Amino acid sequence: MPWSVTAPRLNANDVSVRVTAIDVEVGDEVAAGEPLADLLTDKATVTITAERDGFVIALACEEDEVVAVGAPLLWMGESADESLPQEASPPQSVSPAATPNAATPTLKARGLLRRHGLSAADVPASGERLTADDVARFVALRPDTTAQASQAPIPTAPSAAAPVVPAPLKLEVATTRHALEGPARGMLKTVCWQRDHAVPAYLEIEFDADAWAEAAARFGKRNRLLLSPLVGLMAHRLVQATQRFPDANATIDGDEKLRYASVGCASTVQAGDALFLVVIHDAQELDALTFVQRLTRLQKRAHTRKLSLQECSGATIGFSSLPAVRRHVPVLAPNTALMVAHASGGVLGATYDHRVLTGATVARILKFISTPPADESA
Repeated sequence: MPWSVTAPRLNANDVSVRVTAIDVEVGDEVAAGEPLADLLTDKATVTITAERDGFVIALACEEDEVVAVGAPLLWMGESADESLPQEASPPQSVSPAATPNAATPTLKARGLLRRHGLSAADVPASGERLTADDVARFVALRPDTTAQASQAPIPTAPSAAAPVVPAPLKLEVATTRHALEGPARGMLKTVCWQRDHAVPAYLEIEFDADAWAEAAARFGKRNRLLLSPLVGLMAHRLVQATQRFPDANATIDGDEKLRYASVGCASTVQAGDALFLVVIHDAQELDALTFVQRLTRLQKRAHTRKLSLQECSGATIGFSSLPAVRRHVPVLAPNTALMVAHASGGVLGATYDHRVLTGATVARILKFISTPPADESA
């Protein structure tokens, strides 16, 4: 008996969602837990997974289509040759007239709307989509804008060359201003890059944490290491994954995908109140022991605040570990497509740039990392 996979209500006020990616094709055999499609709302990007094993027998929507909450996304069956039930309805797309504003905002436009406390219905659109230029132009011409601002050039959409900088806050409570130190400035730059350029999504899987702990213990004992090599070994496994999944070591520049020739593996280091992102360059050329030793040295240098510029720049992929928490959603380093997050209780997650990677590919990468290599010295 076929069954439908429908668009869920991800937020209380949702009437529709946008399908950003379809990770399966008709005829695919899918196991429970595997990704089917990625959906976008005003607040989040979510990967829909299969609730049980089956075959994809029909797609009820297309990528970049807006569908109503509860509408079928696809149909599945016990076998690949099952027929759709007679009551199966055609895709329920949401027409522009059914939404509060006919022009759906782009991701950059949504960021500007939130920053200025506006809704999409407030801003006139110059085309079919509400763009960041439309929002910036509306903000610049608002009646409450100062005369000086109204005479200034109309700001453009955020870009690497000309980011949109918010006006200083005007608060009615007493405040003191403090200059950001180096690590905090780096964090600000990273967060702003993800906000202004990437299309971030997140997914996670569970894995056998005991198997990895045992592998790390054997590796540490064999190489007489004083500290646990677990984080280093898992990060090295991520480096190995780039050989199978080269798009994990890539980024987007304009309308082109750039694949890096070498791997700059970044790892987060919490040193007091500062968060550093240290980078191991040419990581694809290192064996596991050399990689672990180099990461340990960088961690020590971060705690003593003796990192050079080269040691905290040039990341092409990233690994973050917070073993004290159940889940954390990391931020992508600038010009990267993947940051893997290791947490307690056997959870591996990943923030990824949806312009480069699909949820299905990221799920496969996480499954690859979740299994220790047969030979930890590799």
